[in-house]
Amino acid sequence: ESVFGLWTNARYGWGPHEIGWAFAIVGVASAITQIFVTGPLSERYGQGRMLAIGMGVTMLCMALQPLSVNGPMTIALLTLSAVGQSVAWPNVSALISETADPHRQGQILGLNNAMGALARVVGPMFSNLGFAHVSIHAPYVLGAIAVAPTILIALAAGRRAQAWRRDQSAQVID
Repeated sequence: ESVFGLWTNARYGWGPHEIGWAFAIVGVASAITQIFVTGPLSERYGQGRMLAIGMGVTMLCMALQPLSVNGPMTIALLTLSAVGQSVAWPNVSALISETADPHRQGQILGLNNAMGALARVVGPMFSNLGFAHVSIHAPYVLGAIAVAPTILIALAAGRRAQAWRRDQSAQVID
């Protein structure tokens, strides 16, 4: 997101008007997804699986962004990426709160927030350096590469949550 304006300006000659419309469309899609889609999908398929799917969609859209050929395709990929993130991120906190030791839950959620804040500093810094010194497409390629391992971590977290729920159910029965 931090480099999107620079990228679309370099690629298509977009200015604030076009970039603003792109982000408006993304915002509406994200809101609709979080209000109506994320909860039901997580309940049906599980938090870990939906976290992995959301990150997979995000990764795929980032990888495809340099191949977009026009504005509508660019906006569609950015919107789908945001939808993927809107499906993924709420499940992070849910998985943490469900599986963390109750005595350390606040500490772990705080650490998660701190790492997110760090990523919001380091990510744009490296994206802009890649844009300026490697290629205008570097931020999207590097972003896709950075997201790839999170899919495996999400699947592992989902398995851990399922095992934790089974253990809790077994303790209730005993």
